[in-house]
Amino acid sequence: MDILGPFVGFRVSRDFGKTWVDTPHTPAKPLFGEPASVGGKVKIGVPHFVDFGRDMQYSPDGKAYLVAHGARDPDPTPRPANASWIIGDQIYLVRVQPSAENINDRSKYEFYAGRAGWTRDFSKIEPLVDWNNNCGNVSMTYNAPLKKYLMFITDGVDTIARFHTYILESDQIGGPWKLVTYMRNFGEQGYFVNMPSKFISKDGRTAWLCYAANFTNGYLNTNYASNPPGSRYGMVLEEVKLLP
Repeated sequence: MDILGPFVGFRVSRDFGKTWVDTPHTPAKPLFGEPASVGGKVKIGVPHFVDFGRDMQYSPDGKAYLVAHGARDPDPTPRPANASWIIGDQIYLVRVQPSAENINDRSKYEFYAGRAGWTRDFSKIEPLVDWNNNCGNVSMTYNAPLKKYLMFITDGVDTIARFHTYILESDQIGGPWKLVTYMRNFGEQGYFVNMPSKFISKDGRTAWLCYAANFTNGYLNTNYASNPPGSRYGMVLEEVKLLP
């Protein structure tokens, strides 16, 4: 059973990566205080920073935002290995004014609470996306030329099967979100799907999808296909066209 553990915190560098200071938090006392009990579910699992472009130039308010997948605790209808590194039930959103001092200070964070807006009370956090047994690892990029937020969610099924990836779009980071496309068996086992803003064209219509795929072919002999062509266990870049 592959259960997602707590997000402990951030290591910090003040010299552009030459040296690092470890987080003051521990697995027993993680940044967001979850899970509440041993073996419990987390909401902020495998968080990724929203890609606002170079130096966060398109952040709506100068804050850093993070998206993460997780599950409610207790989980009313769990599936095998839920929640794990690639499987979850909901997508959550948090934000913080970025600084070395703030990044490991829970009191500096705000949590998306749905219609109520933003709160500093973690217990009031609400999902950005709620699709039980169909969520998983997530990333988000702001496409500045199109003025659209794009969210990429991978449903890892049972962690070793063929994965499904879907793309959502919104004019606002808090939604509402609309489905752009659902790619069944993408990769056929594509994961960590993202769209680097650096490689989005000036008109916003051409971009590169970045991901890895088919990691179980090597040790489980699953023989998943390279679909689309080029998909493999390694860094993959596929050029995509975004239609009006």
